[in-house]
Amino acid sequence: MHSPDSSQPATAIFCVPDENAELGCKIDAEWRIWLFLHDSYGNTRITNISVYTNDINADSTPPEAHIEIVEDSSFADFVEFVGYQQTPTGKQDENGNWIMVDSPKYRVRLSDTGDTSIRFSSANSSDIGTGIGKFTWSVNGDGDNVQSYELPGSQVEWTYTFRNLTAGENTIMVELTVYDKRDQRNEEPTRVFFEVVGEMFGDAAPEVQFDSIATADGESFNGLESDIINITGTVVDNDASADCDVKVEASLDDLTIFDKSDGIKTAQKALGRFDWQEGLCDGDQYFLTLNISHKYLETEGNVGVIHIRLTEGAYVVDDQITLYTVPRSNEEQGGNEEGSGDTSALMFAGIGALLLIAVLGVTMMFMRGRSGSDQQDSVESFGGVEQMDPVEAYVQQLVAQGYDEQMARQYATQYYAQYYSQQNKGGGG
Repeated sequence: MHSPDSSQPATAIFCVPDENAELGCKIDAEWRIWLFLHDSYGNTRITNISVYTNDINADSTPPEAHIEIVEDSSFADFVEFVGYQQTPTGKQDENGNWIMVDSPKYRVRLSDTGDTSIRFSSANSSDIGTGIGKFTWSVNGDGDNVQSYELPGSQVEWTYTFRNLTAGENTIMVELTVYDKRDQRNEEPTRVFFEVVGEMFGDAAPEVQFDSIATADGESFNGLESDIINITGTVVDNDASADCDVKVEASLDDLTIFDKSDGIKTAQKALGRFDWQEGLCDGDQYFLTLNISHKYLETEGNVGVIHIRLTEGAYVVDDQITLYTVPRSNEEQGGNEEGSGDTSALMFAGIGALLLIAVLGVTMMFMRGRSGSDQQDSVESFGGVEQMDPVEAYVQQLVAQGYDEQMARQYATQYYAQYYSQQNKGGGG
């Protein structure tokens, strides 16, 4: 630049552009300034000076710290804002009272793996002057000691994994401290508080509402010629999430089937002893079917139990419905007709205070005539095996489905103990 009047000062701007610098100019730049003095006779004198912009002692302003939580999928699924918590600044007012600031507070829910990772960002922290030199993240309340993590000023993201639950009103404090290149730190504390809860926090156990228990013919209060019962109802899932993960299972007499393999469950379903539906949401209806034909006895009443299991995540809720069959009367057969059937009534005792009553009919007894005699023989049928001891038939079926023979025999013996006791009391007449 040229100035014809030596009495007027010359003004210049010195800046080497730098997008990463706070003011947009490189902080450690150097300039050489040359001065040429001319008189009216054409004489010239030359001098120069050097100008530096790296004088860190000129930086008297401390940095400012700012924490942001990265709102990724983990944040959306497991973190929620619950309010603010007051924390002291370390300074006192003119009356000697501690000056407090409000710090945000979040609730962290652990995932099914027992931990939850949260990403933090310090990108909006700033320093006017020398620039940010380093970040220090500290964690207090998660264990016996304060944990500290130091990162360079260029690394603005940091991740922490929560694994321990907080008890009562206790919280975990995460604090960010920012240092500039003069080693000045932010004056106002920058903190975030967390309470950590378990995976099932806020998730109520699922429920089912029984709409009806009826025969396959759709009638609930009449004796029908049906061996099939239908159980229908509605899922009530109080889980705040939108996951459709409720499973409803029904088993006839066998509570252990719920913990068996899928292959055994499929085999039991084919026999009508077991049924299930899964992937149900809140408000979804379910439809389960069971075959109770083997529960009918010719002269005695019988009892069975329909076991119901609801599963959602770690929740498992078991309940049951007791099934009673009404005994059949031979006099109702109407003479010596071969293959004639009869209907009987069924009644259900409900779950808890629910009164679930259904009357079902089934034809179970087949009569065959003997030549030259009016006497009739009854043929016990179990799973399609005629004229075989029902206990042994049941044992064979259970073993074929994968059950241990000893357990199957014990179960079948107990299952038919009442039946044989009643037959012996009747004296065969």
